[in-house]
Amino acid sequence: MRKQNIIMAGTAVAVCAVIALAALVGVAYERTRPWGRIAPARIETDIRNHLPIGSSRAEIAAYLDKKGIEHSYISENNYARNSNCEVAIIRNTAFNSPVRTDIQIHFNFNRDLRLASYSVKEIYTGP
Repeated sequence: MRKQNIIMAGTAVAVCAVIALAALVGVAYERTRPWGRIAPARIETDIRNHLPIGSSRAEIAAYLDKKGIEHSYISENNYARNSNCEVAIIRNTAFNSPVRTDIQIHFNFNRDLRLASYSVKEIYTGP
């Protein structure tokens, strides 16, 4: 009987240690993420405060680089449309969700390559 109690106590201690380790790893991972938990509204507010309409393409690229946000410039020139945009993405922005989410940002430029509009939206990218 005593041997069985010791085994049960040891098992309980091991389970508690694994749970505590998992919690510590989760906290450490969250703190190393550049954006942490984030909502699209927070990104939109930050853009509004730092990139007014009329900002240059270079200013937008510098802002995204400084924030560590992946981005790419797309130029589409054809007979039907003439659009230039910078597309940016902030990956894996939700926690405790069964679905992985990213935040996608589109910066649309006018013919002078000045910011004409932008959109920020959350996209669901997988499990």
